[in-house]
Amino acid sequence: MDFEKALKNAKWFAVGILVLSIISFVLKIISGAASPLIIILGLAQLIIIILAIKGFNDEQMYGPICGIIVSVLLILNLNIISIIFGILYLIDCIKIKKYM
Repeated sequence: MDFEKALKNAKWFAVGILVLSIISFVLKIISGAASPLIIILGLAQLIIIILAIKGFNDEQMYGPICGIIVSVLLILNLNIISIIFGILYLIDCIKIKKYM
């Protein structure tokens, strides 16, 4: 029961991060602040988040691994809110990985 709840929470957190990432990515492109490198990194981030969501849905090992990558990317944003969310998400993904 605890494992299923953790999976569900991690999946919905990833969905929220996906929505925020899409909004941020579109705003960067519209404002003209997007270099080719920023576009490539933004697309890679979106793909990793989508893979995390799919992995959590299918209860596969790549879900928490992609979640760990997403949480590290959040921590590397270096603003306090992203760091807090990244650490909390990292802890959740590590717990899920241990259950699998």
